[in-house]
Amino acid sequence: MKKTTLSGLIVLLCVLAWAGGSYVLGGQIRNLYQSSLNGADTWGIFSLAAADDYRRGVFSSQARTQVDLSLPRGEEAGASESVQLVFDHAFRHGPLPDGVSLPALAEVETRLAEVRLDGVEAQGFFEHFPELEAAVAVTRVAFDGSTKSRLHIPPLERHDSEGVLKWQGLKIEAVAEPAGRALQGRVEMPGLEILAEGSRIELGGMRGEFDLAEALPWIYVGRSKMSLDRLEMEFPDGEAGGRRSFEVKAGTVTLDSLYEGDRLHYRESLEFARLGMDDEFFGPLSVEVELRNLDGRALSDFMGQFQEAGRELAEVDPESRLIRLLPLYGELATKLLAGGPELRIERLHLVAPKGEVRGGGRLGFAGESAFFLGDFAALLQQVEAAVELGAHERLVRSVLAETMRAELQAQAAARAEYGAEEIEPLLAESLESEIDNLLERNFVVREGDKLKTTASLKNGIFTLNGVALPISGGE
Repeated sequence: MKKTTLSGLIVLLCVLAWAGGSYVLGGQIRNLYQSSLNGADTWGIFSLAAADDYRRGVFSSQARTQVDLSLPRGEEAGASESVQLVFDHAFRHGPLPDGVSLPALAEVETRLAEVRLDGVEAQGFFEHFPELEAAVAVTRVAFDGSTKSRLHIPPLERHDSEGVLKWQGLKIEAVAEPAGRALQGRVEMPGLEILAEGSRIELGGMRGEFDLAEALPWIYVGRSKMSLDRLEMEFPDGEAGGRRSFEVKAGTVTLDSLYEGDRLHYRESLEFARLGMDDEFFGPLSVEVELRNLDGRALSDFMGQFQEAGRELAEVDPESRLIRLLPLYGELATKLLAGGPELRIERLHLVAPKGEVRGGGRLGFAGESAFFLGDFAALLQQVEAAVELGAHERLVRSVLAETMRAELQAQAAARAEYGAEEIEPLLAESLESEIDNLLERNFVVREGDKLKTTASLKNGIFTLNGVALPISGGE
């Protein structure tokens, strides 16, 4: 056999093998795509479904999925507004999906193809937002079913008669193990500014990361973290005719979770360098909260039942849906309480202009096997709680003074019993009386320059600052 003929046969066999392999892998991709839609078709106000039949080819395939979002239109309309997002998927089959990179089962490109409002295409949407039409999510699917995805939406800026939108884009990268058993990734949004109807919202530098593993169906544990450089809001004050403002700077929220034995444990920490409301500024603020001993199986079963109920009640109005779901919530509460859950506020610390606030607390349930949610006295016997809170007295006085001043000003305007010049003397007298009343009734105790309170509940006995106050049901 001539070398040219042999070479030609080898090339032909390689092409046929590649084509055959691509077609076989294309079938695997189709099965993987369809299985990914099963069990995730409804989630609250969201639903996901295949919009068109999967169109399979030798080297590539196409498909469409549709995400439905139902939002309350308002009582006056009496119906829900439905928003549909239709996505196009282009599957390039392996073993070399792009012809040059490492072998893989497939590479998938996903683009937003259409936006519909109440089933009608939103005309001119992509003319107004061409960046969203150009944005592409690329997912590489390995032979074991794991995926690596990336999405980059470029910055966009719009000015029209309704306001201004400046968005500095979005980046998402994620890695998922087969069947979603573990998820890792990060999200970054450099900034967002919205000006409309006299209001301004500016968000700068938001970043998130997550590293989660499936502990049970619908339950993921691990760590997720979000940080925010700043958030500023300004809006008109309709009553006073002025403007109000709100500000957050250097905020971080971290959530750690663990599945141990048959129990779920969560720890969340919040750190903010600065909080502002109008001309008053606070910070730093630090809070750490733990939620322990949640029955993992009960929560997982509830999530699955909730998902199934959502599919069955997709066409039911929200009020009727809530009534139908109430038994599920009741059953979940019973199972969670039977497991002895515990809520702890490990740390609460806020620095204010006139002092600091520190505190902590615990709320636990004894976890007896038999109880009735409607029997308050029996339920109270199984609750254990404790709280400790302290603040500088000058801060407490400042907060009380602001509240009492507003009340006195309202009374002066409504009844004209005294003039504006009398408000401050009345305020000073009332403030001293209020502080003395709190101390005399043992609601607070004075320790140096601080006012503190400690309270606990155990075996139906409530203790406030060392004084026991029985509160047994029926007495």
